[in-house]
Amino acid sequence: MLSIYERRLRALPIEELKGDEEGSRMQRDALLLEMLQIERESLIQLRNEAAISDDVARTIERDLDLLESHVHTGSARSALARHL
Repeated sequence: MLSIYERRLRALPIEELKGDEEGSRMQRDALLLEMLQIERESLIQLRNEAAISDDVARTIERDLDLLESHVHTGSARSALARHL
């Protein structure tokens, strides 16, 4: 998962904030949160279309919730690495 997110983030047009590492981290976190939201919406759609079961949806949603909480606490990279 980590490599997927890193590739996605590198592919997005992000303005570099020279000398502002905190600003760059905030931009990456915002993009990661946006990607997690899109995945959450796709998950709900799959569940609503009965393409996946409620149990599968809950399991994946729990993982998305955990990743989102790690983004908010600043530990997203280590959390993603643990999910590999």
